[in-house]
Amino acid sequence: MLAFYRIYTVIVRYAQQLLRDPGRIINVFYWPLFDVIIYGYMGIWTEQESATGIGIALLAGAMLSHIVIRANFDIAFNVIEECWSSNLVNMFASPLQFYEWILGLVLLAFMMFCGIVLLLWILAYLFYGFNLLSIGFFLIPIVLNLFVFGLSIGFLSTSLLFYFGVRMQEVIFILGWFFDPFSGAYYPIKVLPVWMQFIARILPLSYIFDALRSVVTSGALEWYSLLIGSLLNIVYLGAVMCLLKFLFRKSLEGGLALLSED
Repeated sequence: MLAFYRIYTVIVRYAQQLLRDPGRIINVFYWPLFDVIIYGYMGIWTEQESATGIGIALLAGAMLSHIVIRANFDIAFNVIEECWSSNLVNMFASPLQFYEWILGLVLLAFMMFCGIVLLLWILAYLFYGFNLLSIGFFLIPIVLNLFVFGLSIGFLSTSLLFYFGVRMQEVIFILGWFFDPFSGAYYPIKVLPVWMQFIARILPLSYIFDALRSVVTSGALEWYSLLIGSLLNIVYLGAVMCLLKFLFRKSLEGGLALLSED
């Protein structure tokens, strides 16, 4: 016979676990909000515009936005795995230097980045008949800028891991997607509310995707947008690396073994 007090106990137990973990709460509510924003403003843009090339611009933006997410994931997930296996202490007990570790992560992420670009090129051509290389030489600075911003997010995620430990892992998994609604990958940021446009304009992604959209729709690159995006990328990457170094030192003071605790 069903005992409702036992059912109530189960509900309370898992509800308490959920409430103690902010990352899980964010994970529950973030994805519905993300879908509403992305597809809502995408619909608004496609209704407002009738220009040629809008479909290709949308396809290119959606594809290349994965470069950012993948670069973040390649950096952050490798660090999370070290925390899960409690190997971070052993790694830094060796003669490995901090910047040697950073360089190794970057080079691995770059190899994955090359593979992702190749895969996107093949899939876009097979399924949609769209040759990514038709963008021309302009594709190189655009994708490299996207990769650099992905590194910035990845090292920001790593910084959060060093400071908060593995309890931040849920937040880190969604951090790469957090910037998507403000990136202009799926629509120009002019369709966003003013407060969202302000956030978008302080991010390099909005300028980079503006440059991509101008190439796809008109065949001309907005050099101004690409230049501003590149300069912001340099600023953000430098700031994140300083933060990472600072929080890494703080973690050493508290003991890297703490990173293995949930």
